[in-house]
Amino acid sequence: MRRCFAVAVLSLLSMLPASLLAQHGTQAPATPPRDQQGVSILAQTLIASGGLPAIAAVLDFKATGNVTYYWAGEEVTGTTTVTGRGTDQFRIDSAISSGTYTLLVNKGSGELKDIRGRTIPIAFQNAVNKGNLIFPLAEITARFQDTTVGITYVGLTTIDGHQLHQIRTRRILTSDTGHGQLINKLTTRDFFIDPQTFQVVATLDMGHPDDIAQVDFPHQMLFTDYRTINGILVPFSITERVAGQTTWTIQLSQITFNNGLGDTDFQP
Repeated sequence: MRRCFAVAVLSLLSMLPASLLAQHGTQAPATPPRDQQGVSILAQTLIASGGLPAIAAVLDFKATGNVTYYWAGEEVTGTTTVTGRGTDQFRIDSAISSGTYTLLVNKGSGELKDIRGRTIPIAFQNAVNKGNLIFPLAEITARFQDTTVGITYVGLTTIDGHQLHQIRTRRILTSDTGHGQLINKLTTRDFFIDPQTFQVVATLDMGHPDDIAQVDFPHQMLFTDYRTINGILVPFSITERVAGQTTWTIQLSQITFNNGLGDTDFQP
């Protein structure tokens, strides 16, 4: 069993150009570094979660369930529908007793529509990493296959009492100076992987004030209650934390893949 698992990992690694597996010091400056341990752990995560071909074949998802928002010290509950397409289109539509609440992200732009019907734009620096909040395997797959993404093994860290592998991914789209440096920073995302199950326990990126992209505060997603859907492990319990405070928790009741969603499904 272990030998089969190792062969599968090596098969995934072989899909990457050899230059991406070289040591940082031997790469050309334009090639993001990818260290062997970080790449291997992400490869094992994809294998343990259903396999790269099956996960890559998921073009969109639609999920329903219950949501709890934590607003001003109060817990507000309701039902929710969550949809996503690729890694840059995502929306949450929630019905609660006092109205409806929508979060919408579409290719680097986004907006919130609160229970009073007010529309609040989401700044680019916050929308760029909100393209898929509940299905982390889609983001791992995209970054694993993208040769502009660097992968670094940070080490073991502890979240909520659990020791986890921390893998940092960073998309290098432009030169690492000036404006390019800011874009590169905004696309950084860390994945926290259970060393035993290779399930994604959490992700971490940075949120920012609407008018100051250079100021950071942690934006964390937590995943539990994994279930197998069409051969793919999917978290059914998802929690968002911003600057250490829980903002919402979703408990899914069902999720379906490849529903034929299009651009119009992610418009206001």
